[in-house]
Amino acid sequence: MKKIITMLAVLSVTAAVTVSASPHHGHGGPGSDRYFSDLVAEELESFASQAAGTEIGDLTVSDLTELLSVLSVREQEASYVRSLKFSSFVMPGFGQFRGGDALAGSLFLLGDIGLSVGTFWGAYALLPETVQLRKGGSTGLDYWNDSRSDIDAAWRGLSFSDLAPSLGVVLGGSVLDLIWRSWSASNAGDLAHENIESGVVVFEPQPFTFIGDRMGLGMRMRY
Repeated sequence: MKKIITMLAVLSVTAAVTVSASPHHGHGGPGSDRYFSDLVAEELESFASQAAGTEIGDLTVSDLTELLSVLSVREQEASYVRSLKFSSFVMPGFGQFRGGDALAGSLFLLGDIGLSVGTFWGAYALLPETVQLRKGGSTGLDYWNDSRSDIDAAWRGLSFSDLAPSLGVVLGGSVLDLIWRSWSASNAGDLAHENIESGVVVFEPQPFTFIGDRMGLGMRMRY
């Protein structure tokens, strides 16, 4: 009976960590998700090596708990890195602020604001004068006082070639913004790894939270 219970426990643990140890796209450097997959695989290999020659029925709950404790820390570390990277992709600089690097966070945030403002004003400046804001006696539209029909007529009278320069600025600005966000996310990921390796951020083993989360029991890890 003991062997059956132990075997079921081992199989449950193996199934629970399969997702964590599965390969992902990308290289295995500290800035990638594959890095943590490799660490999980190393922990499993280490456990298998230490348990080599041991009858499965001789494995104890303590052995399994120790393995789960290590894996739970790796999972929390990976979650922390993903969280900071996602934060900085959604709002450049936010992940850096969360990671404790206010200078980098400020630079990424101000850079993103500058890109957005520059794209807006560049696109506006290249619009035909007939749809720009009216200044004095110049042509253009008074969007507060002109009738909706006049505004619609002015815009409908434009061709694609009239709008092409502004659309080009918007497209170019969007590409630059995507590159900026990706750079910010990558930088936040590197910062998260540095925090982990330097001990600025430390995670406590949560073996049963880990196994409950991987098996869909509604548990979640916090840090």
